[in-house]
Amino acid sequence: MFIFGGYSDPKKIAKITNCAIKEIGKRLTYSFVSTAGSLVTLEEVVEETILCNANEDPLKCESFDGQFLRQVSNTKIQHNSGCMARYHGQALIIGGQQTNTVEILEFSPYNIEKFRLLQDGGNVTDNEVIYSDFRLDAPIVFEAEIDFCLN
Repeated sequence: MFIFGGYSDPKKIAKITNCAIKEIGKRLTYSFVSTAGSLVTLEEVVEETILCNANEDPLKCESFDGQFLRQVSNTKIQHNSGCMARYHGQALIIGGQQTNTVEILEFSPYNIEKFRLLQDGGNVTDNEVIYSDFRLDAPIVFEAEIDFCLN
């Protein structure tokens, strides 16, 4: 289990090992504070954590696989105090203080990723997204079957 950032050291990466917190000697590229940013762990070939909404540049995202950091695609919209979740094995970023926009980080066959808008304000661009016409400030997301929300 890893610990990322925080107010006292926003670029820290630490690991919990044998009930102790140990810094691992690596630093985030961008400052990360959980009240503004969000993260999700994806389990593909290698487990990796995607962190978005860096303090220096609120559109920036980066990934950490336990050993290496790399920048991933920027979000199209700022999701300050938004939430991230896993959706069909991909990173989904939802809402924020000034937006109800939903974006998904998609990977192409050539391993190029980009964020695609699924819901842009009041315009739903993907029929699998639950529509919200209100601001989504610090939402909490739980995993449920999509049929759960359909009548």
